Amino acid sequence: MSVSTPKKISGVVLAVGLSLAITTLLGAQKSPNAADHDSALVKVIGALTVVGSADLVRNNNGITCVIHTSGLVPGDAYSVWWVIPEDGMLVFNATGGIAGGDGTATFAGHASSGPVGPADGSVVLFNGDGSFDQPRTDTVTVIIRHHGPPIPGMVNEQTGSFNFGCGAGGCKNVQSATFKP
Repeated sequence: MSVSTPKKISGVVLAVGLSLAITTLLGAQKSPNAADHDSALVKVIGALTVVGSADLVRNNNGITCVIHTSGLVPGDAYSVWWVIPEDGMLVFNATGGIAGGDGTATFAGHASSGPVGPADGSVVLFNGDGSFDQPRTDTVTVIIRHHGPPIPGMVNEQTGSFNFGCGAGGCKNVQSATFKP
C-alpha cells in the first residue's frame, strides 16, 4: 500500500492542470480548413426591404456564398458581385443566373484566397492590392445586379460580366447582403 504525500498530490494536480491548459490552447487554434459560418439578410438596395437570406462559409482557403432571394424580374438575367473593401477594394464577379418564373433565385459562388486577376472593367472591376488574403476577417458584401431579359446564346456573358447585355434601362444593382466577421 502506498501513501500519498502532499508533494505527489501537488505534482498530479499540476500535471492535470498543464494538460488541460495545453488542450485548451491547441483547441483554440483553428485548422486552416475549419469553417466559420455567417448569415445575412438580402435587402433591396435603397428601400432595405428584406427579400431573402444568404449564408457565407469562410476558411483560410476562401469563401463560399449561397443566396436565396425573391423580388426579381421573372426570367431576367442577374450577375452577383463580391465587394471586399479590406483588401484594397476588391470587386469581382461571384456568379450569376436567371430568375425563376416567380421572381426567386438561388445563386452560389466561391472565391479562393490568393491572387485576383487584373482589373478588366468586366469581370474584375477593382483588384485592390491584387490578392484576396484575409477570407476569415474581411467584410464581404454580395451585390445582385440586374441585366434585363436574357440574350439567347449570350447568357454566360450577361451573368458573368458587369455591363454586358443590359436591357433598355441599363444594368442596375438591385439587392445586397453584407457579412461582417
